[in-house]
Amino acid sequence: MDLIIGLSVELWSTVVGFVSTYAIKRILDGLSFGDRALSFKFAILHFLCNMSFAQLDLCGKWHSRRCYERTRGQLFNILHDKALRRKDMSGVVLSKPNPSDSDEADKNDQSHANIGKISNLMAGDSYQVAEQFWHSAAVVTSPLRLVISLAFLYKYSVLPPLHS
Repeated sequence: MDLIIGLSVELWSTVVGFVSTYAIKRILDGLSFGDRALSFKFAILHFLCNMSFAQLDLCGKWHSRRCYERTRGQLFNILHDKALRRKDMSGVVLSKPNPSDSDEADKNDQSHANIGKISNLMAGDSYQVAEQFWHSAAVVTSPLRLVISLAFLYKYSVLPPLHS
């Protein structure tokens, strides 16, 4: 649910960011042509867009951070459970294996993990996996921002004869 809320808030902020830019252009156009009523309406729209952008941006950051923390906590619990189920072999002196038992000794060495390996997994990998959830909305909104930006540049560029 946190991912859906974060994605929808990020989509809203993407669209509202460009509505605000469009409103500023219409305010300047209205002032240059003497239509103060239209400029005032777009000034109110610009204010409301910025207020909603600020509120929803804070809300979206909170939900994406909560998703990150939940994911990291669950990964820590899974790795901790795995560490408790394994036999700790740190500090244990193994007898010298016979050459015929070398394959069996290698299998036993691979089945045991020391606390250092588990701590390394907990510290590094789980942070990076959880961070992907924190920035997951950018996968959708970044291309959308690019498309909207290019549409604005095409429509309101300085070279109007190219698209007339």
